[in-house]
Amino acid sequence: MNEPAPFERVLLVGCGLIGGSLGLGIRTVWPEVTITVLDPAADPRVKDHFTLVSSPAAAETTDLVVLGAPVLENLRLLDALAPYVGAHTVVTDLGSTKGAMVAHARRHPALAFVGGHPMAGSTHSGFAYADPGLFVGRPWILTPDTDGRVPAAVVGAALARLTQLVVGIGARPVVMGADEHDHVMAYVSHLPQIVSSTLMAVAGKAVTSDGLQFAGPGLADTTRLAGSAPALWLDILATNAAHVGQALDTLRTMLPTPSMLSGDAAPIQPLLQEGRRWRSAFDGQRPPRSASRLLHRPATRTFLEMRSSSQVVPFAFPDVGTVVQRLDIVPGSLYRYLYREVGRPWHWLDRWDWNDARVAEHLASGGVEIWLLSVAGTPAGYFELHRTAHEVEIGYFGLLPEFIGQRLGPALLTVAAQQAWASGPNRVWLHTCSLDHPAAIRNYQRVGFVPYREEQYDAKIPVDREL
Repeated sequence: MNEPAPFERVLLVGCGLIGGSLGLGIRTVWPEVTITVLDPAADPRVKDHFTLVSSPAAAETTDLVVLGAPVLENLRLLDALAPYVGAHTVVTDLGSTKGAMVAHARRHPALAFVGGHPMAGSTHSGFAYADPGLFVGRPWILTPDTDGRVPAAVVGAALARLTQLVVGIGARPVVMGADEHDHVMAYVSHLPQIVSSTLMAVAGKAVTSDGLQFAGPGLADTTRLAGSAPALWLDILATNAAHVGQALDTLRTMLPTPSMLSGDAAPIQPLLQEGRRWRSAFDGQRPPRSASRLLHRPATRTFLEMRSSSQVVPFAFPDVGTVVQRLDIVPGSLYRYLYREVGRPWHWLDRWDWNDARVAEHLASGGVEIWLLSVAGTPAGYFELHRTAHEVEIGYFGLLPEFIGQRLGPALLTVAAQQAWASGPNRVWLHTCSLDHPAAIRNYQRVGFVPYREEQYDAKIPVDREL
């Protein structure tokens, strides 16, 4: 059993990748928690998971406010929300710098504010890629302010509740001061971003696209961060200018000069050795890729069925150029793509590692059909049927994240049910679980499926697998 939720009502102010993942993580562990979102630019799919509100006055009825906008925007939002935040409400943020945020919170001495920085992310951005398991096994830095005017007992109580929340969603809480946080981040996060962007700009201007075609993994690895959104980093660097400036000065003093490269380049040997030593230390602190730590989540599996084709309640597709067709040829790469990208947010794991041979064996086993939904020629979702002599199971069903919330799900499920009944079985059935989309069971019932059994089980989510 889970411990009781540390917060009963949560307000997410900003609901992109990080805020959305937090909301989904809370919902996975504590389904009873009420989650509302204040975000005028929210992805339309947010409303499928949480309640949207339009006024900062929503903070009056919540006991946790989470600021999930860029750092400078969070400062403004804090001012707007402060008049509505009650004495027992905890306020935290998800920003990448803490000094400016903690200092700004001191302007509101009645607020129980504890800074937060989850050390997790993705190469993607936006709520479409939000993942309830994003923070599993990752550090979550908390920066309580012990020098402000808020009583220590109030700060301590807020920190304890946030720690329970962080542990509950699978992250690892780390407590440090705001200035220490910004110093560390300047060297391990902000300086690497500047160096990566600078290196890519230097290489690109020097050799152009013609020369970049010859680059190998070295340039690709060291410039991965150069693909980050510049707008995001302007806020981060502006609010940590002092520490980043010191880091840049240190870097400049350690960079080799052209004269050091003459002859046998022996003068730079100590630098290369020092870099190798610290890389070895860094690798030693990271868990091995093969680690098998598991996050255990109590879950409910629900079985639903139809006993007659007359139970199908048909839903039509919106007029967006949809086509549903059975695939006669399913390459292993396509099967894995559909399975992984449709199931990624819901922790589909059973077939994640299937190779081409295993996929081919499954498809040739008899009674397996793959049906693809396309929208304007683009894959948008799929379902998999398993036919036996007397029944048909809808084994897998879902949409790619970009197509959720466009009224495609019930229509595709209608097609899946109709195709399942086409062979005249005694029943059509499927199962879902509490890790699935929150609207899954409701949609199955809307189309005509009836729940007939539930079972509780321990869902095991690999901590180190990159989903």
